[in-house]
Amino acid sequence: MNIGERIRILRQNLNMSMEELANILGKNKATIYRYEKGGINTLPLDILRPLADALQTTPEYLLGWNDEDAVNVGDIAKMLRLKSHMGLEEYSEEIGISVDDLKKYESGERCISRNTMEKMINYSPFKQWSEEFGDTVFNDSEYNKIAEYARFMLYLRKNKGDDSTC
Repeated sequence: MNIGERIRILRQNLNMSMEELANILGKNKATIYRYEKGGINTLPLDILRPLADALQTTPEYLLGWNDEDAVNVGDIAKMLRLKSHMGLEEYSEEIGISVDDLKKYESGERCISRNTMEKMINYSPFKQWSEEFGDTVFNDSEYNKIAEYARFMLYLRKNKGDDSTC
């Protein structure tokens, strides 16, 4: 993969237009187009760091010195979703990305931006629980009551045919 392809993929993964990237860098859209199409073979040093920052990567990655950002993390993304016990639609809504993008990330068809990966890592269906109860340890009786209530909630959900709660 060349530098232009890396720029294009990272920009698209961030849902950023050429014009938006050009504005961030103080360049015009045509310059960004030429970077991505290989029309400019060497990036000026004074643009390399701001470009990497705008694309949430490193200059080393853009130059192809390391492939840290190119690692297919689709399997990790899928594992994070499955650990949350959610389907594609529910999970994509929770982390704020489209179902189509999530499918592409999980299949490895599209690289995941650092920003999106952070959303996936930081999302947890138990976040509210953790914030409220922290490291609280429940005794057996308390745990059994919590489990009983959870089973009851699942029973209601199953019999109502929706995700309603009491």
